[in-house]
Amino acid sequence: MKKQLVGYIYALAIFIVAVLARLLIDFVVPRQLPYITFFPAVFLAGYYLGRGPGILVLLLSALAGVLWIDPFGHYSLIFDRASLKPSLSDLLGQLIRQNSKFVNLRRSDK
Repeated sequence: MKKQLVGYIYALAIFIVAVLARLLIDFVVPRQLPYITFFPAVFLAGYYLGRGPGILVLLLSALAGVLWIDPFGHYSLIFDRASLKPSLSDLLGQLIRQNSKFVNLRRSDK
């Protein structure tokens, strides 16, 4: 239980570092790349901490990216089904899931 809690605390720390990095490079990186620092954060959390912390960072990063795109709340979270397409975040989430399965298989072999 305590080990899982530590993993989630580390995941939050990774997310905070990603937000701070995004704030530092906000004047250099165009606004069209709101997730640029969050992709590595999600990967690191998923790879080193596991599925749960990886998903936590993924969800927090998605929310933070939406706020970077439209900080004033004009962004509609309601989409029609025709406009829903797999995004890079979905792909990254799938990679985390597959990586967690691989790590668990590797651990069970030992």
